[in-house]
Amino acid sequence: MEALVLGATGRFAALVQILGDAGHHVRAATRDPDGPAARSLKGAEVEVVRVDLDQRESIEEAAHLVDAVFAGGTAHRVGPSGDLAHGRNIVDAARAADVPHLV
Repeated sequence: MEALVLGATGRFAALVQILGDAGHHVRAATRDPDGPAARSLKGAEVEVVRVDLDQRESIEEAAHLVDAVFAGGTAHRVGPSGDLAHGRNIVDAARAADVPHLV
């Protein structure tokens, strides 16, 4: 399985490890691929990619040819209206990239 994990350097960091350890290829999405949290994501099955949830196109590009997108809310960082905008961007990007599963 090819998975895109949004929040890979935060609340879903453990999911990146679990999926990679299970042999799945993971695109670990982060705003800062050069940051220490992104550099700590290790494994042959992990590819760190830059994604900005405010830019739907960056999500769609990262979601190209994946089997599943894993995402969580962002209200803790951007508040309710920002969380709604991010959620819409994620859904629209997953739909445009023909992703079969959004978790």
